[in-house]
Amino acid sequence: MVEVESEGFCTISLSGEYQGYLTTCDGACVTDSGCSVESEGDCDGAGGVFQGYETTCPEGACLTDSGCSVETQADCMGDYVGDNIPCSGACVGVGSVGDECEVVASRAECMFLSGDYQGDGTTCDGACVTDSGCSVESERDCDGVGGVFQGYVTTCPGAC
Repeated sequence: MVEVESEGFCTISLSGEYQGYLTTCDGACVTDSGCSVESEGDCDGAGGVFQGYETTCPEGACLTDSGCSVETQADCMGDYVGDNIPCSGACVGVGSVGDECEVVASRAECMFLSGDYQGDGTTCDGACVTDSGCSVESERDCDGVGGVFQGYVTTCPGAC
């Protein structure tokens, strides 16, 4: 990241747009391979789309053999689940009669609740079938539209 001390340095040396004293001329650059923080010129050269000065790349769940951490896709040395996905997941089979689902912080928390952990980044949403088709949503939203909830962490067959 380049700290800018003068307007001339930013506009002439970096081909940037001056944002103020000690700000940066860098920002998020989105390419087919992900997101990185760099100058607008470097982003253009890489065929990316510059997101603006002083912007950052989104973070999400990164799964490795040692667990889950929240970081940018560029920094993830494992399987990147997606932007804004937390390191938490659905825990099915909890509640007073064992038929509920809740999002918990970890597999260990789910085990403590005697539930079945569905994996980092999962939710308690599931397939909802209505007269007009199928969509994935919460059980409460499905009931609200008169649908038939197919269960937690289920998907619609084919493309919904």
